Amino acid sequence: MIVNKKIYLALIILLTVILSACSVEKGEGQGAIDVVIEDVFIEMNDGIKLASRIYRPNDVNRYPVLLARTTYSSGAFGSKEYGDYRELGLRMAEKGYVAVIQDVRGLYGSEGEWRLFKDDASDGYQTVMWLNEQPWSNGTVGVFGKSAPGMTANLLATKNPPGLKAAFIQMAPSEFY
Repeated sequence: MIVNKKIYLALIILLTVILSACSVEKGEGQGAIDVVIEDVFIEMNDGIKLASRIYRPNDVNRYPVLLARTTYSSGAFGSKEYGDYRELGLRMAEKGYVAVIQDVRGLYGSEGEWRLFKDDASDGYQTVMWLNEQPWSNGTVGVFGKSAPGMTANLLATKNPPGLKAAFIQMAPSEFY
């Protein structure tokens, strides 16, 4: 029962962080935070490279990471003005988080063959391990998603990678029969 309470508390905290990142407008005089937007390939154990867009504060500090693995478009390796999660990524970075949006295997900028939810648990696990090693990561990762990205997050969570502390999932089944 204690584990369930801890999970519930973690979900509430992550939800609060995400909602506050989405709802707070930056006013003049608050001092702009410089946000770096970078596109990288994260290589999986089988050599497949997954396109990922990273939004992070432009400094040398270490931050918690919020990850979404999407079947839609991360915008990676396209215009920095594009991507389904652009506004959310910018706001998260402005609030002191690193947001990583990754195209799943075989879709958009990612290599490989897309096989509906077949590779998401393993690819998600390997992505979290990569995130934990980055100089801007403090080793704490939360995943989030709605619909198909929520399903990829649920599958990642089944692997329980080190550093994964929370998941905020909307409109996604936890079982695939």
